[in-house]
Amino acid sequence: MDSAGEALPEKGSDDFEDPIEDPFSDPFADDESGQTDELASISDPLEPINRVFFYVNDKAYFYFFKPIARGWRAVAPEPVRVGIGNVFSNLMGPLRILNSILQLDLEGAAGEFARFALNTTIGLLGWFDLASERGYPNDKEDFGQTLGYWGVGTGPYLVLPFFGPSTLRDGVGLVGDLYLDPVNYTDDELNWHESAIKAGVEAVNTLSLDKDTYEGVIKESVDPYLFMRNAYLQRRKAQVKK
Repeated sequence: MDSAGEALPEKGSDDFEDPIEDPFSDPFADDESGQTDELASISDPLEPINRVFFYVNDKAYFYFFKPIARGWRAVAPEPVRVGIGNVFSNLMGPLRILNSILQLDLEGAAGEFARFALNTTIGLLGWFDLASERGYPNDKEDFGQTLGYWGVGTGPYLVLPFFGPSTLRDGVGLVGDLYLDPVNYTDDELNWHESAIKAGVEAVNTLSLDKDTYEGVIKESVDPYLFMRNAYLQRRKAQVKK
């Protein structure tokens, strides 16, 4: 979708604390676990090709996705954009429940079910994220994490066109999520066209809530490709471990 990967919203005031982990945070800050050495040895045999896709994604971000997002930001009030983002997040509820079950995390599955039920009903199809206010966080479980739980290695690092940082395992997981997510089906068949439109709209809405996080990464990093690679891999490792 964009080279920022999962560009995250910074809603409102400077002291707003986003409950979702920032994928652009410094992957080496306060590191006391030796993860830096592990990341230095990550398999990246396709680095020349990955850098080409990184460049393409970077240009798509600056010249296509971000201008559209800024236009959307100009015409839609922030509460509307936040509500739309909440709806998209809520639509992923069944997928998070399923992946929690596949990871044998029945407590997590129960929490995700409670979250989905509350936001879908009282929260008006997820427009209002009442579940987070009541202690049911969005754990963002996906099939890539499920594969990691069962011991599947990350495989080589990949940069996917428009989707950004990934690995072979997470790329397979992305395809698995598409097939497992009931929202992506119409007429009992997987509708790739509608899935792509849904992903694009969600990406633009998310970027409209972001305060140029990726621009800051590009400006401050000596090598943005390496920064994005290491930040992504460390974040995914933490998500699989939890």
